[in-house]
Amino acid sequence: MLQVIIEESLTNFIFDGIKRKTGMHQETLSRTLARLEHAGIITKTSQGYAVANNAKEHFPIPVGYSSSFIHVPLIQTILPQDVDLECILSGLQRKWFGTLRWFGRSKTESNITLKWLTEDGKVQIEALFSDSSLSIEGKLQNNKDLSKAIKASHQLMEQIIKLYSKQKNAIL
Repeated sequence: MLQVIIEESLTNFIFDGIKRKTGMHQETLSRTLARLEHAGIITKTSQGYAVANNAKEHFPIPVGYSSSFIHVPLIQTILPQDVDLECILSGLQRKWFGTLRWFGRSKTESNITLKWLTEDGKVQIEALFSDSSLSIEGKLQNNKDLSKAIKASHQLMEQIIKLYSKQKNAIL
């Protein structure tokens, strides 16, 4: 489970998301999270779990490690100049819609990535917000899930458009 947290560069995640991603039994997962919390690697918050900034430094991904997921770019666009990005981010985080279930978030100096999993956990959809651009990517276990990933990315884009259109200064 720690490897998933580090591989995904998570800064925040929820119990159900990490359970869906790892496939761990909830009792085993609860004990594992308690040990990580006791070790100071994660902290339980009102919004799930926060990952310590130095977690990756203490537990790097082994050399030669590669994820078994196929990475597929699905949507790439430029956001309107008048978009309130904080409003969009807060409207998406911790939300479930369509077949997507909230997984977690990662943040770097230059971007924020929000992550969802499909109900079966076979497809991961990521929305990477950077400056004025948005990239939606899929992580698939196999090519058979491509259609599912495309549909899920469209559901996410629909949510983003709804949030944008509710903004006072939105120009449609």
